[in-house]
Amino acid sequence: MQKKIKISDLCSSYFGNQAQDIEDAARKLLYNINIDNSEGTQLDNIGTIVNQSRLGYTDEYYRILLKVKAGINVSEGEIERILTLWKLLTGSTDVVLTEILPCKIKLTTDTYFADSILIFMKSVAAQALAGGVGIDTILITDPTKFGFGSSMGGFNTQWANSY
Repeated sequence: MQKKIKISDLCSSYFGNQAQDIEDAARKLLYNINIDNSEGTQLDNIGTIVNQSRLGYTDEYYRILLKVKAGINVSEGEIERILTLWKLLTGSTDVVLTEILPCKIKLTTDTYFADSILIFMKSVAAQALAGGVGIDTILITDPTKFGFGSSMGGFNTQWANSY
């Protein structure tokens, strides 16, 4: 009767602990090349790959920008991809894309941003759109507000920033 040999036993007898060391190094490498786990220079290297400079942002914000840029790089203007990118940019799960004919969209979120950030986000989001499609409006809603008048849109909507 012939004895069965496991691959792991064969590797252990031939390489000793080196095989485990190689596997540990490979797992660490895979862990560190993930955008969510990378830091500092590792993120800068990912930025080089996706063609997005750091622009002075901290690692936390740069990760978001890298994910958005990677999405833009492969975007063909699909509505689902634009919604995903808008969620990444705003950090909100409550986002809406409304088509405005001809060839425009309105993006809505419930997360408030300063005007300068919204202008930047609009330019980033516009890069993911199909050619000839533009952003008509970015609308920030506030579910805690109610009112009427020029600044209030009625139930649960504040027209805080519109571009």
